[in-house]
Amino acid sequence: MASDALGISEKVLRVLRDQQYARDVGRAGYEYVRSNHKWDIVVESYERIYAEAVSASHRH
Repeated sequence: MASDALGISEKVLRVLRDQQYARDVGRAGYEYVRSNHKWDIVVESYERIYAEAVSASHRH
């Protein structure tokens, strides 16, 4: 992952110039979101955070 302005601009230009690369990046992004941001996963994450917060509040 590019973290500097030059690196990001190079990646954007590559996406604009290379259709296959753009498709591959798009597909990878779609799969990442599909795997990591499904509602059941998001809900489990929030439930864990809330449970930890409630548990911590009872200790103080």
